[in-house]
Amino acid sequence: MGIFIETDQVKDAMKTYYKAALQGNAEAQYKLGECYEDGLGGLEEDPELAFEWYKKAAEQNYPDALYVAGLFYEDGDVIEQDIPKAFQYYNQAAELGDSGAQLHLSHAYRFGDGIEMDPEMAFYYASLAADSNDSVGLLFLSDYYRFGIGTDVNYEKAVEYAQLAVDQEYIPAYSSLGWLYENGQGVPEDKQKAFDLYMEAARRGDCSGQFNLGMWYSDQSNRELYEEENPMWRNSLEESFKWYRLAAENEDADVTEFNSLAECYQYGCGVKQDYDQAIIWYQKSVDLGDEEAQENLDKLFAKKRLIDQLSSEEHEYWDEMKACSDYYEEIPDHERRLLEKLRKLLGITEERAKEIEKL
Repeated sequence: MGIFIETDQVKDAMKTYYKAALQGNAEAQYKLGECYEDGLGGLEEDPELAFEWYKKAAEQNYPDALYVAGLFYEDGDVIEQDIPKAFQYYNQAAELGDSGAQLHLSHAYRFGDGIEMDPEMAFYYASLAADSNDSVGLLFLSDYYRFGIGTDVNYEKAVEYAQLAVDQEYIPAYSSLGWLYENGQGVPEDKQKAFDLYMEAARRGDCSGQFNLGMWYSDQSNRELYEEENPMWRNSLEESFKWYRLAAENEDADVTEFNSLAECYQYGCGVKQDYDQAIIWYQKSVDLGDEEAQENLDKLFAKKRLIDQLSSEEHEYWDEMKACSDYYEEIPDHERRLLEKLRKLLGITEERAKEIEKL
């Protein structure tokens, strides 16, 4: 339960902050900046005034203020953008131990975001954050060891740092550790452990955990491993679709999640085939600039046009064929015989039937 501060207490706190800030107290200046930025303590939001107080605290080398002032300079929404100035502030804050600045610099150097890409520097700043036991820094470092970013690949180290982040219940770390267990990297392969980690992450709303469960349930080898012990695996494609859908609807979803759900709808994997839904989800990826999604979308539009051009008899045959395909992984002989009777009854040639089945 959070602490509730009465109005009079708020006013008293603001008077204290303001008085201390005017007297040059850096922490009070930073806190006053927060209040103006977020409209706290009964103050109206005033980003310009917030920046002025952050800057005063930053000029006294207050780490949090240096980092936040850097964000203002990088964003350029409140003040004129100045990237070199922003990174100057980030560097000062990072060297003074501010984990937010350290993580920001690590990400920037890894992806070349606002600064030239430098994997070694990305690793360096992630190490600083991890050394202070920051959970995000621990996961950053785990990923850097896992993928060999700024350092040699070291799966044992990747496991070590991912486990430390999991020990702090940092949810995204569960999926990373799960992958290491699933693939036996740095630890003996343990699929049950991997599954448990994915499930815990997914239940807590983690996009990666949800997506990994979608892949897990669609993996034939996993179905064969657990089907006899756990009947729910017999509906694994439906489970796969459920988790892919949750991942795609997650606020952290990206093209990978959108495309996977689109493919489920396109090919009827765990759900009734629905080209309209597939188009919607591919379009989300296209809007983010994904070229592969654009290719799939173009092909899908072309196929949809062909289906729309089917005659009523051909459409009836196609609907029946798709119903069989959705129910069976491979259409059995007795269903084939029924389809053949329907084909003849509808007056569709064998050649045309084969063309329709390819749609």
